[in-house]
Amino acid sequence: TPGTPWASTQAPLPQLSALQIRKACASFPPHTAVGIDDLRPRHLALLPDIALELLARLYSFSEALGTPLHMGANIVFLPKPAGGERPIGILPTLYRVWGRCRRPLADQWEQAHQRRYFWASKGRSSERAVHYQGVRMEHARATGAAAAGLLTDLAKAYEYVNRDKLRRFAHVHGFPAAATELSLATYASTRRIVVQGQCSHWFAVGGQTIIAGCSLATTLLKVYTLTMFDAL
Repeated sequence: TPGTPWASTQAPLPQLSALQIRKACASFPPHTAVGIDDLRPRHLALLPDIALELLARLYSFSEALGTPLHMGANIVFLPKPAGGERPIGILPTLYRVWGRCRRPLADQWEQAHQRRYFWASKGRSSERAVHYQGVRMEHARATGAAAAGLLTDLAKAYEYVNRDKLRRFAHVHGFPAAATELSLATYASTRRIVVQGQCSHWFAVGGQTIIAGCSLATTLLKVYTLTMFDAL
């Protein structure tokens, strides 16, 4: 919920600079998809420094209020190679750039909360996890040691995240409140569903799901699952 008391009582995030915003814009591929505001991130990089400084101030106000600068998100269902569909979010570019700017905060949180069971990270595929476990099992067998292997994949993990619980877990585990609230407000905003290239007129707002395509989504999933897995 935008503007919660928790968001207002946490320390504000350091204000962004024009250079940080420009670097974040440049980190997107040149032909990345437009957002729901019909902008590409690199369009913002064409603005002069004074305009980006003003945008940085707007981001600070947005973080303080817990309200995104542009509400809404389209959900596109892309076909999976093995069947079924994968929901991907088309978010406002103003939010996408903000998320890329705040990604270092998420990286810092992950470094401080590393767990062996958090396999997913850059350059570490699910196939590599299976191969790694297989090698360990074969080594145990060759040396006569007892071993058991378990591979767990969370089916539809993003779709089953309860956002109220995520807010509480983020508070418990020290994830920045301003980043949490702004992300949750975006996830909860009105959505347009696009299935197989055709736009439906069904608008959905629910209390569950985080959006794949958000720069902070992978870390927020770790925030959500940390309590559960630590208890195992």
